[in-house]
Amino acid sequence: MEKGFKGSIDDYIAAKRQQSQAFADEYDQEDIRLKLAVMISQKRREANLSQAQLADKAGLPQSTVARIELGDNYPSSKTLQAIAKALNKKLSVQLV
Repeated sequence: MEKGFKGSIDDYIAAKRQQSQAFADEYDQEDIRLKLAVMISQKRREANLSQAQLADKAGLPQSTVARIELGDNYPSSKTLQAIAKALNKKLSVQLV
């Protein structure tokens, strides 16, 4: 945070989003990437699968699953569909 900023991290982020469209766009992209990472990791654990087992069921390299779960990879819709199928889940996308 910037020196002298008073307020919470949420206040800081809201202020930065208003100041810069580039910041807002990048923040939104990272938010999606991290939410996907957490969701996939959580669903994999609920299914009692290792990354390697999920990757095998989805027809993906284990390294791809690892990068997605770390938030280092923005998966394609095809990859998300393969992961959802391997987890016996349906993929749902919403525009709000």
